[in-house]
Amino acid sequence: MKASDLSIQIPKKYWFAGLAAILVISVGGALALDSFLPLLLPGAVLFVAWAVLDTPAIYTLYFALLPFSVETYFSNGLGTDLPTEPIMLGLTALTVIYLVRNIQNISGWIIAHPINLALLLHLTWLAFATVYSVDTLISFKFLLAKSWYVISLFVLSWLLIDTPEKLKRIIKIYLIALLVVVVYALVNHALDGFTFVASNFVMAPFYRNHVNYGAALTIAIPFLWFFFTSENGGRWLWMLYFLILMVAVYFAYLRAAYVAMVAIFGTYYIVRWRLMRPVLVLSLIVAVFGVLQIIEENRYLELAPDYEKTIAHKEFDDLLSATAKGEDISTMERIYRWVAGYQMIREKTWLGFGPGTFYENYKPYTVKSFETYVSDNPEKSGIHSYYLMTLVEQGIPGLVVFLILVITVLVYGEGLYHRLDDPVKKRWVLALLMCYVGIAVFQIINDLVETDKIGTFFFLCMAVLSRWDSDLRLVGLPSSDKASEKP
Repeated sequence: MKASDLSIQIPKKYWFAGLAAILVISVGGALALDSFLPLLLPGAVLFVAWAVLDTPAIYTLYFALLPFSVETYFSNGLGTDLPTEPIMLGLTALTVIYLVRNIQNISGWIIAHPINLALLLHLTWLAFATVYSVDTLISFKFLLAKSWYVISLFVLSWLLIDTPEKLKRIIKIYLIALLVVVVYALVNHALDGFTFVASNFVMAPFYRNHVNYGAALTIAIPFLWFFFTSENGGRWLWMLYFLILMVAVYFAYLRAAYVAMVAIFGTYYIVRWRLMRPVLVLSLIVAVFGVLQIIEENRYLELAPDYEKTIAHKEFDDLLSATAKGEDISTMERIYRWVAGYQMIREKTWLGFGPGTFYENYKPYTVKSFETYVSDNPEKSGIHSYYLMTLVEQGIPGLVVFLILVITVLVYGEGLYHRLDDPVKKRWVLALLMCYVGIAVFQIINDLVETDKIGTFFFLCMAVLSRWDSDLRLVGLPSSDKASEKP
């Protein structure tokens, strides 16, 4: 499939009349309303026209703007990420139009790829949990938002990125844009003496806090590794960027980032030595055993903090020490919400409370002995564990299905790496798996999949691995089948 197939062809005879009409309407509207806002209409229409005529270019633009997106909240309480979420919605609409127009060319064999099926199963259960939600409206909004993430970032990426060259282009553009934000944040941080307190706002307004910022930096490391090991020219520039990024990760003062980096570099050897399956089995055993040990006979109650000693710390060394003693407010606030989540799971084990409903329902299930100074939660944040959030909101089947999705991506990604002959493509697959593992590790104590900065790469990695694996499997089909199977 050619990238141009995604674009919609509009006869030229309609362009002049259409643009002239828009110009008249915008000028007339500006005069009638005594406002300059209608004058923005031609620009908006031209942008939409550009998207319709060249969808791949808008897709690339999305990655160029991603590091600069800003969370914006309106007076009615609604929020969005500007400008990325409107672009995402537009790409979703264009992708849907393309799929409808070409439904006869969409191969059932391609849809049946295990990664695609696992994602479809995840969305199906999400929809099922929405029907039985305690607040159907909130859950439906969550499902709707999830759908445009999947369509614009998974489906469209699957359609567009069929070669390493295309992936290289969008990742390089993203990394260049990210570098601007990194330098901006480092300069701001340097002016503040690289203090731990300042690490939470020096990246504003582009990132909400040091968690989102540190996560974005960490999952970019595998891509920098790729360029450093693959580019013949300018290798020293990529090495310099890599060092700058490592410094930025350090000064993000994010414990999860340090753990994720270990996992990312460990993935390099796990994939190359074909250890993904045993590592995943061992990880699941350790996770299940650890959870059972904590909840058995309510042992988790022994983790309750000392309210007076559990405070926010201004030095990173103090934070690490306080974490070990159970006196760090961010860690103990997580446990406060996890305990509430456990109580919620006991009440709605199989269907959960419904997607997106944790915040509206967790307060009655909290245990007062775990309360901290920030338990009033004015920022309306979630449970701070994507896996636990999935369990609370979608029940045990929802968590199982999500874990199946993650495991399927990792197992088939490793298999793809060892079946490829192209060394460049192999390194890209390895970078994608390293990035995906980094995101999976972050989700243990964070919930970032539904954020544009992290969710983009969660779905991008899955899409590219699925597409390239599908293409490789297609090579093995009889020649008479290939024409009908190729999208």
